[in-house]
Amino acid sequence: MDENTQRKRVLIIAYQFPPLLGGGTFRPLKFAKYLPQFGWNPIVLCAQPTADDLVDPALLNELPDSVIVERLGYLHPQHIERALLVVWKILWKLRLRAIAGRMEPYKVMRWIVPDPHVTWAVSAYRAARRLVRQYCPEVVMTTTPPHSAQLVGLWLKRATGLPWVADLRDPWTQNPFVVYPTRWHLKADEVWEKQIFQKADYVVSVTEAMTKQFQGLYAGDIARKICTITNGFDPQDFIGEVTESSLDTRLRIVYTGSLYGLNKPDSFLFCIDRLTKEGKIPAERLCVEFIGLDGIGTLKRYADQSWFRHITPQSHHYAVSSMLSASVLLLLLPSELPYAHSGKLFEYLRASRPILALAPIDSEAACLVRAAKAGVVVPPDDPEAISTAVLRMYDEWQSGQLQVAPDPKVVASFDCRRLTQELVNILDWSAGAADSGKDHKVAAQVSR
Repeated sequence: MDENTQRKRVLIIAYQFPPLLGGGTFRPLKFAKYLPQFGWNPIVLCAQPTADDLVDPALLNELPDSVIVERLGYLHPQHIERALLVVWKILWKLRLRAIAGRMEPYKVMRWIVPDPHVTWAVSAYRAARRLVRQYCPEVVMTTTPPHSAQLVGLWLKRATGLPWVADLRDPWTQNPFVVYPTRWHLKADEVWEKQIFQKADYVVSVTEAMTKQFQGLYAGDIARKICTITNGFDPQDFIGEVTESSLDTRLRIVYTGSLYGLNKPDSFLFCIDRLTKEGKIPAERLCVEFIGLDGIGTLKRYADQSWFRHITPQSHHYAVSSMLSASVLLLLLPSELPYAHSGKLFEYLRASRPILALAPIDSEAACLVRAAKAGVVVPPDDPEAISTAVLRMYDEWQSGQLQVAPDPKVVASFDCRRLTQELVNILDWSAGAADSGKDHKVAAQVSR
């Protein structure tokens, strides 16, 4: 019998998946990459990239031949926004400014519930029904954001009764990045979120703090089926890459990833600018490098500084190489997100370069950096502490003392192969429990 026919199948519904490039891409990618090693064949339903999306085709090379991927085109939010912009300009030219004020694209987009990607969810549900009939998966898994994709899992659960694992990489109604335009919008999301937590066989979050937050919202039987599988790193991404920092004549501080919402480098860049202007760090001895999108416009203010460098989004391979050759890796975590890790943290740990974590002192990310002995943690809104930390790192770099040796046991615990095994425990239990009615609490314990 063919090995593929002996494996079980899981339908993974993930809006973000290669070749799309973004932070949300890597969790479903690594699960899909390693699941076949544990006896599960993934069928992935994801979004078809548009001309406006960032892509990294090289990521597709990681997928085994047994992984089936179906990409689905739809009415993209950017297309909706452009159409609204045309309408707004016409209204403005016709001097219908009261109406135009209500039709500003960013305002209208905020009114779409649960989010502007819901048009994909509607199309994805029809495609998912077809894939269920075609491949007969044992389990369905949805991973979000955008959280509208969780509705596909909810609708499939109602239509097919298949075991369903809902994976949430970010909070939903408790997310500080989201500002609801009306109380009605919040209520609508609360209703959907509660239905998803009630109907899913398991709910997986990416941090223990987020799991506890969910359990505080939904007690009893719902709380018992909520568990944690963190994000992680893939050891294979680091094979063949340089493992020593560059012999640059400058202290090179690198940040990889996009800036958006509350994730702002303002305090850090203010401190760097002040340190160079005061002569405490010579500008020619420093390079601060941001790799990714500037979604908040802060980086533009420093574009003419000799110590500053902004690189537009690059391939994941480029990002990993930049991490390994950096003097210091910068982690930004706003005060409003003490429960978050930031997906890049785990690759930072594997890169074994000193981490400068601007994060709430008691946050999960801060605790992890300290537990791994991987760097320095300072409050994100304390300029004096930030300046002191940067100066200390500069002095250590000058004297050749700037280095870390992260605890290998802590780092190894975030190997995505091990994390995939935790997911497999849940998938196996979900498939087996569909007929036996086993208790969720046991599976949650097995997955740790």
